[in-house]
Amino acid sequence: MSTLQRSSLPDDTARDAIADRLVALKARADLGPDDEATRERFRTQLDHLTADPGARYLTAPGLGAVLARVDTARGVLSVIALIPDAAADATAWRTALRDAGAAEGCRAVDLEVVAGDDLALALQRPEDEVRATNMLRTLPAPATDVRAVTLTPMDDDAYERWRAADIDAYAAELVAAGAVSAEEAVAEAEKSLQTYLPDGRDTPGAHLWSAIEPESGTVVGMVWVDIDAAAAFVYAVEVDESERRRGYGRAIMVAAADESHHRGAMQIGLNVFGPNVGARALYDSLGYRVTRQLIAIAC
Repeated sequence: MSTLQRSSLPDDTARDAIADRLVALKARADLGPDDEATRERFRTQLDHLTADPGARYLTAPGLGAVLARVDTARGVLSVIALIPDAAADATAWRTALRDAGAAEGCRAVDLEVVAGDDLALALQRPEDEVRATNMLRTLPAPATDVRAVTLTPMDDDAYERWRAADIDAYAAELVAAGAVSAEEAVAEAEKSLQTYLPDGRDTPGAHLWSAIEPESGTVVGMVWVDIDAAAAFVYAVEVDESERRRGYGRAIMVAAADESHHRGAMQIGLNVFGPNVGARALYDSLGYRVTRQLIAIAC
């Protein structure tokens, strides 16, 4: 069985090849364009990574190479890119990655599984922990017989209530997904929200809507969608606790897709943290497909 050995970090030529591979994989899964601007962005990220003391470039005859980063705080070896030999065996790769993680004192290997990446897909096993799942669907959405809701922009009071609750909820999701420690979670959630909503509900491209039941005028939930040209992304969707199990989750998602398409979006994506079976079932039924998963392979 081949063992991954630590090698010198990749030079400029090798980093260019890795960037090309990452861009091609993500483009094949509809996760980004295959263009020079995207390649340059990946090259810059790889340049920064190789300056990180936790960066590792591991190679093995018959397997290939892996660029990864050791996160000692979380006890995780995070795989950035797999560069397999033509005849590389998935079982051998899985064993080698687990051994490499254990040798670094890690409890798990984090691996991004992108649709169309045959090796990464073959590495995944039912016992692996699913940390996050990206899903995507094309627009317009087909007609669906669902309970209707009306989406209207949040007012200031509704936004502030949602913001406080979202930070707490996102912090809990980060901890549950193993992304950060409990001590870091709230600060990380606040930082994330500030990054995506620097101007609050007035941030360009951000649409934060309250979902209203038309007949009664009752607010039954909310949805936050970011629309950038032809692509939309659902950052948050919630149904008020007293209104759950009444079809409003599906109704809000359908309304959000319709509003996004009316504003020019041709596809809409979202992220599911952890093994959220209920959310996955809803999104599957609405025609979303998995484009990417972040899994944890125990060492």
